[in-house]
Amino acid sequence: MLKISKISFLIAGLFMLAFNVHAQVTTLSVRDITNVSAKCGGATTVNPTTISEVGLCWGTSSNPNPTVDGPKVVCTGFPEFYGDLTNLVSPMLYYVRAYVITKSGAKIYGKSVPFRTGPAPK
Repeated sequence: MLKISKISFLIAGLFMLAFNVHAQVTTLSVRDITNVSAKCGGATTVNPTTISEVGLCWGTSSNPNPTVDGPKVVCTGFPEFYGDLTNLVSPMLYYVRAYVITKSGAKIYGKSVPFRTGPAPK
């Protein structure tokens, strides 16, 4: 019975990957924040064979749900990817979120994560 359960679980996992069932994008925490830059990343469960682009997009408090039509950085990696947010202004409240664009053109976003630029630690 245990072998059947493991096989069923494996088949279900492969099905989810193949057909993007419950495909998710997660925005990871922001780190190394300075006056003009920050580092962030994302993670995804989207089937890697269907991905055209992964990255991070950001905006200010006037745009707490940024899209790929605004500032963005294209990243590499799977299932996690990381990038540098540059040319930021300080002090300013920003929102960043990870995204995936599939080969069919679908845009899947993670949740927006707020962060504030400020002076570099001394």
